Amino acid sequence: MGFGPFYLFKGSEGRLNCKPEAAPLPTFVWSRVTGNTRVEIKSGGRYNILSNGTLIIANVTQNDEGRYSCEATNDLGRDNATADASVLGR
Repeated sequence: MGFGPFYLFKGSEGRLNCKPEAAPLPTFVWSRVTGNTRVEIKSGGRYNILSNGTLIIANVTQNDEGRYSCEATNDLGRDNATADASVLGR
């Protein structure tokens, strides 16, 4: 799976792409990883997960910096990847 690292710009829209090589199209679960804990990110508020697996973060802040995980699942299996996102700008 092609994945990260990601560079986000403060105050703008951030896009984190999850692109597994999978057919049929998988379902996607995004998480924020802190230590050994994963907290699932759901669509709503500043976050939107598109059907193609892209996580959109509206109005990026410094708090969005960190480690993210994307898991893709379909009838044939599951794949996941983890990468860091850095926030740039003032």
